[in-house]
Amino acid sequence: MQFGYLNPDKFPENSKIRYTYKKQERIFVVPENIEAVEYKDLFLLTSGEERVVKKILREVIEKRFPGQDITDLEPRDFVNVVNFDAVAPQLKNAPIELGRNACKNFNDFTDVLGRQTDELKKKNKDLYRVAIVQGFGTGLGDSFTGLNAYCREVLPRLYKELGTPIETTIILSPRYRQDVLDLYDVFNFKTYNMGISLEEFCSFDGFFDFSNLVLKPHFQTIPWVHWYLFWMGMDCRDIRWDKQNTAHLPLYITTYAQTFIDAIDASKVNIFLNTQASTALRSMPGFFVEDLSAQLLRIDPDINIISADKTEQNNPRIIDVKKLSYNALAFQAFISQCDLFVGVDSLAQHVSNACNIPSLVFLTTYRAERYDYYKTHTIATLPEVDKLPFFQFSNPPNPEAWEKYSETYHRAWKRLNLKEILKKWDIGGKIITIKNKKAARIP
Repeated sequence: MQFGYLNPDKFPENSKIRYTYKKQERIFVVPENIEAVEYKDLFLLTSGEERVVKKILREVIEKRFPGQDITDLEPRDFVNVVNFDAVAPQLKNAPIELGRNACKNFNDFTDVLGRQTDELKKKNKDLYRVAIVQGFGTGLGDSFTGLNAYCREVLPRLYKELGTPIETTIILSPRYRQDVLDLYDVFNFKTYNMGISLEEFCSFDGFFDFSNLVLKPHFQTIPWVHWYLFWMGMDCRDIRWDKQNTAHLPLYITTYAQTFIDAIDASKVNIFLNTQASTALRSMPGFFVEDLSAQLLRIDPDINIISADKTEQNNPRIIDVKKLSYNALAFQAFISQCDLFVGVDSLAQHVSNACNIPSLVFLTTYRAERYDYYKTHTIATLPEVDKLPFFQFSNPPNPEAWEKYSETYHRAWKRLNLKEILKKWDIGGKIITIKNKKAARIP
């Protein structure tokens, strides 16, 4: 974990720069010189923070030094970096790092959180403040699964072992998706959307560090929710859950979705179709969406497709709820009210698992073993997925890389035998079972 300060060679010395980002204000203080740096001058470098600082720099330079071009400056040209480990011993109230990263032995799968909470308990607080640095990732799927692990296992354990309330604060990166806040709001967690100062950071008692999430040890190999438990210092091998995720939805939001679905026709079999992820790499191409939709609708005249993704298809049995899914909670609620789920590797498939919905999920970047613990799922991977360019990557490294290899993935999707995949999933049998159950309930 790193902190930074504005380079006095690039900014006017002794100046204070106020900047508002997503309704939160930050004050960046430029030290008089490198030797004069104080803890209040250091701010947490979360992923994307340097981009915000560069934007600040551009605005300041344009106002004070008109005509000076900083387009080619790299972020580290104007931000000096300090490692937290280097300054922590000098701090009187440094928060204690919790989890696997603190012990530095990443091949140790045993429990290390117990020793750390013993150390934390020495602070003898009536209320312990715990920070989650970088949140549980920048995406909705990361946040959803990380929250499940933290709230189901880690937070109750901290509360039990410390014997006092725990206040959790999420420190997000400027790259976070706005709808991630919907997930954290359910638990009433406080959130920051930019890196806080070192001085502010020392108000916490302990922290878990999720910086550079996808580069963490074993992130690509341990089943996802179990990885979060591993990283937070628990022995994930001792966790035996019937399913990996649980959904936390307010009653009003599930009632909202249920009322809409029932108004269509409560006797119909509703399949939630999720075709788009946050990146084209994990999304279905247009031709596949059309073929999939057509094949699903041909299986039974009592099938409706519910989708929150944009579609060009004009069919009264394809019901668009995109505008009704006005935030991440409403999106989850519509999934929860459907009978089956078909989709890609995104938040939606984790929600379908949480809601015990039989699911068919198409993976483009992982083997099926990635979600081996998702017992509600049948997984279909692209042919020879482990030989594709972005195997075990959630996103392409840059737009140019995707442009270069997008046709490779397009061809891989074409090689899928969709009819055989649906047959293997036994969609016909599932629909008969669902219709019989609905018929028994409807007077």
